[in-house]
Amino acid sequence: MLVKEANKNFKMESSLMEVPSSEEPMINDEIVLKFDKNDENILINMNSFLINKRFDDEDEMIYYMIYALFGVSIFEDTLLKNSYYIPAERSIFTKDKTIISKRIQNKIVFSKNQEDFALSLFNLSGDEKGQFYDLACSFEKELSGGHIVLEKDGLFNNVKYLDFNENIKVSLKLLSTSLNEMAAIILYLKYILKEDDLLIIEEPEAHLHPKNQRILVKYLAEAINKGLNVLITTHSDYVIHQFNNLIRLGNSTSDEIFKLNYDENNVLNFKDVSIYHFKEQSKYSFVPEKIEVNNTGFTEDNFSKITEELYEESIDIINF
Repeated sequence: MLVKEANKNFKMESSLMEVPSSEEPMINDEIVLKFDKNDENILINMNSFLINKRFDDEDEMIYYMIYALFGVSIFEDTLLKNSYYIPAERSIFTKDKTIISKRIQNKIVFSKNQEDFALSLFNLSGDEKGQFYDLACSFEKELSGGHIVLEKDGLFNNVKYLDFNENIKVSLKLLSTSLNEMAAIILYLKYILKEDDLLIIEEPEAHLHPKNQRILVKYLAEAINKGLNVLITTHSDYVIHQFNNLIRLGNSTSDEIFKLNYDENNVLNFKDVSIYHFKEQSKYSFVPEKIEVNNTGFTEDNFSKITEELYEESIDIINF
């Protein structure tokens, strides 16, 4: 996971704190908390039981509510800022404009995040350009050679693709999944996001060819350098390596950067990047382990270990 640090003292760690429970406690009856060495609370992971649990005892409910309010108060500054969440399952919202009506008729179930995400896309007017509009246009042109466009059709928008070469508009339903996955990110950059906003993207690499993953990271870095805060979760070695290279570019001259087909907007200052590997601590608990970042980049052993295992296995197979 990578996040631009708004506060240079930001850290992410965790530990467990048991919560008073009923005589028959739930399997996952815990709240994950952490205090760092300076007694600054960093991370609270209050699992879904806080919402779904039925309380048999009024005192028990009060305990949980106190912990919940405590957590909200810690993150008050963050919660007050504009933040936008793009879920891993996003292509369906750009393909199917009837999905909202299906939700209203209870034919499909959304999470709250998905519902907010869908409404934000379908309610876009497309009339007013955002601060990252030009960046988004450059991104989609390099990615696909065309533009994602909005067309008003009834209550909601149709999202289409304008092919520059053929000068025709094509429904996203007819195009690749990768372009559908990127459409939401492109629309957010074009019309919604502004400086100092927080963009959270779950698995941005989904359905993208490795080359296009590199293109995406390059433009995310440019957006970061222009004031956007970005937090992503990823399982992609290509995404990790591309971020690493953009950090290392800080040691290069302008001419060297240009020869590698980048510009100075793509260079990431290592002080603006935090990386965490979430290690499983127990069946329902993961501990964020901070990875050191400096001007030579960072080392991410998790993916490297798998690569080494694959290589060693292939050697064993060949030698059988």
